[in-house]
Amino acid sequence: MTTKSFINLVLVTFSLLGVTNFSQVNAQDHTAENKNIKISNEPIVMQRADPFVYKHTDGYYYFTGSVPTYDAIEIRRAKTIEGLQDAEPFTVWKKHESGPMSRHIWAPEIHYLDGKWYVYFAASEEDDIWKLRPYVLELKGQDPLKDEWVELGMMQAADDDPKSFTDFSLDGTVFEHNGKRYFIWAEKTGGQFAASNLYLAEMESPIKLKTVQFMLTTPDYDWERIDFWVNEGAAVIKNKGKIYITYSASSTGPAYSMGMLEADANADLLDRNSWKKSRYPVLKTNEEKGIYGPGHNSFTVDKDGDPLMIYHARDYEKAVGDPKMVPESDKRPLEAIKADPLYDPNRHARMMEVKFDKNGRPIFEFY
Repeated sequence: MTTKSFINLVLVTFSLLGVTNFSQVNAQDHTAENKNIKISNEPIVMQRADPFVYKHTDGYYYFTGSVPTYDAIEIRRAKTIEGLQDAEPFTVWKKHESGPMSRHIWAPEIHYLDGKWYVYFAASEEDDIWKLRPYVLELKGQDPLKDEWVELGMMQAADDDPKSFTDFSLDGTVFEHNGKRYFIWAEKTGGQFAASNLYLAEMESPIKLKTVQFMLTTPDYDWERIDFWVNEGAAVIKNKGKIYITYSASSTGPAYSMGMLEADANADLLDRNSWKKSRYPVLKTNEEKGIYGPGHNSFTVDKDGDPLMIYHARDYEKAVGDPKMVPESDKRPLEAIKADPLYDPNRHARMMEVKFDKNGRPIFEFY
């Protein structure tokens, strides 16, 4: 059986079990001898940071990401990844005017779990803009673009976990492994300017954790501590008996880069000793290529079942905040807004073929 056929069989099997999730990619036995798909560094969707692409059993690619104004959740779909740029974006949910979910609508992800559609995203409050927490939407139907999305509220910690989601929390993602479903998210303990760590827990349901939080990684190295100490934006890919978690580090300007964790596929994922962390970034700014601050990626597959990485990056080094992206309630001086890279709208979604070295470890290279 070819590698492609095996991948397709795995995905079909997941579909029949009702646990399809193409956002975690099982690359199986890919090696350095993969075909070289001709993909450029050019954007596939403009002005969409934190891009997330999910390929469903209906043959469509579903795309979402942070809109530059951070005030709504959009979803678009196309039969090909290339078609996402011109696909009509549907606004499926808008922020509240006040209270929870009224500010900073960040990093939505769309997942299909147990026969239902879910969106995971982070949001804060108009009166407390850094009170970020993870929230969940559920679709009442099977058409993510046209059916009604309902709010399930904030992601819930396990009954015996007093710490999860009690502070600045964002970038939640879901993956399945060895018959268990897991949730990874970033959380700061100590407010906005504390270190952002990545945490992992097993899930009891699409909205609740089963186990207490386990800290996967904290910013240990200098490249993870530029301007802010950050580990965030996790994504999962598997290959050759290993599970890999990519993540992003440092501030959202040119210092933004990607690191990686790995564990044996049969290891206890909630045991710190199971994980090995990359000493250096696996992807970072490349001035020669004109790509700045690559990160916050997701994984999907091409039409042949080969793995692709979707990530965001800017075309230039110095980010400048755009006052048109800022809500009216933001009364900061103009110069402060221009100095805020979060309100520079030009983090574009891009695509990269995932290659593997002779040991099956993912390699991420610009073109």
